[in-house]
Amino acid sequence: MPNVALATVVTFPMLPEFMVLRLSFHLFHGYDFRWFIRCDRESEKRLCALNGVTAVVYTEQTPPRSAPGEAAFNEIALQKMNAMADAWSSGSCDAVVFLDADLIFTADLISEIAATSSDLVLTPNYLPPAAEALQPFHGHFNAGFIWTTTPAFHDRWREAFQSRRWELSDQVSLSDVAAGFTVFSLGPTANVGFWRSENAHLFDFVRIDDACSCLHVHLFQHPESGRGWLEKMFALHCLRFLKLSLEGRHILLLKEIVTLDDSRWYQKSLDLSGNPLKKSPRLGGSDQEVYRYP
Repeated sequence: MPNVALATVVTFPMLPEFMVLRLSFHLFHGYDFRWFIRCDRESEKRLCALNGVTAVVYTEQTPPRSAPGEAAFNEIALQKMNAMADAWSSGSCDAVVFLDADLIFTADLISEIAATSSDLVLTPNYLPPAAEALQPFHGHFNAGFIWTTTPAFHDRWREAFQSRRWELSDQVSLSDVAAGFTVFSLGPTANVGFWRSENAHLFDFVRIDDACSCLHVHLFQHPESGRGWLEKMFALHCLRFLKLSLEGRHILLLKEIVTLDDSRWYQKSLDLSGNPLKKSPRLGGSDQEVYRYP
């Protein structure tokens, strides 16, 4: 397998999510990987204490949690390319994989990818049919997981992003940039997010496949809007998946997430919803199974 470096961006509000990402990655892939992290000063104080981490401070301020379209969000998006550049500059890797800090690995994905010979490995958003019209605004590929074997990629991605810095432009620009490389697209069991569910706004989420290798989920945000509650309920959906799993490492992850949740909302919600998931009627003509909380 090639020598793979891991790149990500961590701000202090996202630090608990990163700790879950790091644990999940190591549980399924081992510890022989180095992390290259762009971060704020407050996060750097904690990240430097971790083995295998090279942290570069890009701001002395602690950015708040931000949403697409906000200036702080675009600044964080720019750091994605810079983190990948840091990894390549180390001179110690054959491939770089960028990971959003809010990913959770649930299986070994890197070994599967290492067998490919493409310049890029990306994950399509796999939007449901009713949302396909939004693809020009959301992008075909998701920017939360990117594997590359070429140092040319992040520079071209940065140029494309900076040429149109608007909402989700880091993600939308991926399609144009990817056209200049050979691309392998992962299937729908990787990088699973709430946007896959046609009725996510009703908290009806597509069943997570047992073969899922990676979840994309905000765990520790404080819901202050409808979007915030959507993400919180999808997070609970993901925790139910871990709870019902027969994989011991999934249970370790579940316990870690519950422990990091200072509000104890997950613990209380899981205690209250201990019954098996109930299958709801298929919605919108979809042939995918959708699950509703009891």
